[in-house]
Amino acid sequence: MRTETPNSLATTAMGQAQLRVQFELPADRWRQTIVIQSAGETWPLLQSVEGTSADRWPASPALQSLHFETQAAGKDVALLVGQAGRSHWSASVATTGPNELEFDHACRVQELPEFLGCTYAVAEGWQVSPLASGCLLRKGDVTVRVIPLHATTVLGDEKLLKFNAAVVWAGRILTVRWGWRLEVGG
Repeated sequence: MRTETPNSLATTAMGQAQLRVQFELPADRWRQTIVIQSAGETWPLLQSVEGTSADRWPASPALQSLHFETQAAGKDVALLVGQAGRSHWSASVATTGPNELEFDHACRVQELPEFLGCTYAVAEGWQVSPLASGCLLRKGDVTVRVIPLHATTVLGDEKLLKFNAAVVWAGRILTVRWGWRLEVGG
């Protein structure tokens, strides 16, 4: 659901922990900060690590335009696009359930990328536990499961989470897609 906080999107879970993503424009690209609201408190969870205009392959997509819309069945979506080097990026962040956010990214590449994916700083106090696929983030009684989508690999520790896109380079222009879902439990 759209919130009263400008440039943000939140899940609709009532009576339990709620996810919210806030978009901020500190320079030439939108930074994402994901927070948890539970029992009247707000805790930072993840914040995207951005590059600069000099980076051809930034740590996170260079997303320079942001638009919100409500799709079928009341699904709220943030749509983002941008460009870095010779590559074009797109992303969507959607509420996919009462306590779920889904992140879907794509990049049109014209050369083999040095790195393609997203990087997030893990907020202080969260424990990161790897799973066979994805990971769990835990703080107190709140657990957030990170589920990779589209052949995405999730690597992380207590400081950084990296969502790596699977690139199969065939020497020609291609569009690569990666993503993940965050689910709150507990």
